[in-house]
Amino acid sequence: MINKIKYFKDKPGLADFLDLAVICVATIIIAKLLTTFIVLTGFVPSQSMENLIMTNDRIFADRMAYWNAEPQRGDIAVFYAPDEKANGEIKHFVKRIIGLPGETVAFKDGYVYVDNVRLDEPYLEPDTSTRSGKHDSFQVPEGYYFMLGDNRNNSSDSREWDNSFVPFEDIQGKVFIKFSLRWDNLHIKTVQSYNDYNTEE
Repeated sequence: MINKIKYFKDKPGLADFLDLAVICVATIIIAKLLTTFIVLTGFVPSQSMENLIMTNDRIFADRMAYWNAEPQRGDIAVFYAPDEKANGEIKHFVKRIIGLPGETVAFKDGYVYVDNVRLDEPYLEPDTSTRSGKHDSFQVPEGYYFMLGDNRNNSSDSREWDNSFVPFEDIQGKVFIKFSLRWDNLHIKTVQSYNDYNTEE
């Protein structure tokens, strides 16, 4: 504090300690506000989004991304895991948005089709074959989204969940940075969503 409280004018050590305590408390409050309203942070323990987000990577997601915008196909989104939420457990997943409200997502010959149009998915590893899951096709309800992991053979996603679709209100943010603090894999990289879809009849 620039002007020491009169009580502490003869106790500079105590005044300095209080200065530090105020700074620490303010930092904690600001960090809490940021992670509650602005940025969601998370640790990814699985390989479902490889090779975009690797096992043990950490992520930052923009909580404000969908305040004034609709989620788009190709966005990398963080959301409440549907089956776990249905059982009263709060757990976050990160996947790619594939099906939008009102669309039909289908699987045929290892490819993904949306409303009978095949998606071109250049973010997948070469020769990736996408299996169907519980059904060969899914009708996405209004207000809901269909999610897939990029690592299609090692991803638990909308194809297999009992609650196949994610409601808009459960989408918590859009991933924009991935990073690792491990010495053997130290890195920080931006994560670009893929919205420039080319479709093949």
